[in-house]
Amino acid sequence: MAIEKDRIDVKKTLAYGSLAGLWVVIAVIALQGLFNSSEASLESGRLATAPATMGTVAKAEQQARLMEFRWADKQSGRLILPIDDAMRVVVDEAATPIADSTDGKLGR
Repeated sequence: MAIEKDRIDVKKTLAYGSLAGLWVVIAVIALQGLFNSSEASLESGRLATAPATMGTVAKAEQQARLMEFRWADKQSGRLILPIDDAMRVVVDEAATPIADSTDGKLGR
């Protein structure tokens, strides 16, 4: 009694696999094109019909608050200032030598 082994037809398997891979690539490209075209049409419709929304107004208000000086806590002397000005203050403070009162040497 001889045992017969199942043979796999490699050529057919590769052909079916390649065909399936090709279909996947075609489907992905088609879906990407459909998505891009629908997104573009939605954006153009939104931009043409929608005036400034509450979101853009709120963002403008937030930007204005970030650019103003104000007290965070007046009693403790904490001030809120724009980041560019705060960085400039830190650099200026680092560049200014401070005299040490105990030995008369410069240092921080």
